[in-house]
Amino acid sequence: MADKNVKTVRAVERALDVLAAFDEAKGEKGPTALAAELGLDKSTVLRLLYTMERKGFVEENPETQRYRLGPKVLSLAGRFLSENELSNIGFPEVERLRDLTGETASIYIRSGFERICVQRLEGTNSVRIFVRLGQRLPMYAGAASQILTAFMPEAEKRDFTARMPCPAGFDREAWLSLLDRVRKEGYAISYGQRHPEIAAVAAPIFGRADHLVAALSLSGPSTRLDPDRLVGLAPTVKERAAAISRLLVAWPQSSEASASAQQPR
Repeated sequence: MADKNVKTVRAVERALDVLAAFDEAKGEKGPTALAAELGLDKSTVLRLLYTMERKGFVEENPETQRYRLGPKVLSLAGRFLSENELSNIGFPEVERLRDLTGETASIYIRSGFERICVQRLEGTNSVRIFVRLGQRLPMYAGAASQILTAFMPEAEKRDFTARMPCPAGFDREAWLSLLDRVRKEGYAISYGQRHPEIAAVAAPIFGRADHLVAALSLSGPSTRLDPDRLVGLAPTVKERAAAISRLLVAWPQSSEASASAQQPR
């Protein structure tokens, strides 16, 4: 494990900040806009972009002189997904949930004060919710966010929610009360919480020792998934999340047993 007391390299931090700025970008970004967004000199941003372009992490559109993410990012993302145990093991159950309901099924993990989509299949209905792999969303809203916070140890949960960046007027005590109910019922629903047109229901995915690993979420348009429908879908989501949990717990043991069986005696 890396020593957290070691000083970071400022140039690397800045380069990673530039890459992260493309996360929510729609289309391309120019160096002037990036410099303003990150509070850096334009000349610094240009040097960083030039270096990352040479390594394939960004590429310039010669017609607009703006930049977009390059093929190296896709290569790394593909490597992450191919080696990510959770996304690989969970995929059949994500697919089953999508096929059973026709709605978008996703797996989210927590990263700091955000949640990240590490697996997803779009719904089969003509009107559906599109979720990007790798999409980062805030932890103060949404059914998956409720799950990822509700099943923290109590002291950690209170500390986390106290420090969690939230919009003005956010009621932290009301959020904590909601999380208590989520933990008791084993699922969470969100109706227009993050966006007025989005509804979702989510359930926890556990690893060994009942350690929370992720949240399995089912989402769709709020016009189709009203609160009663969400509650009705909750048992199905819980069943598929429990199935992924069982696979996660059994996976290392199965792998070790298989490897042992193949060893010469």
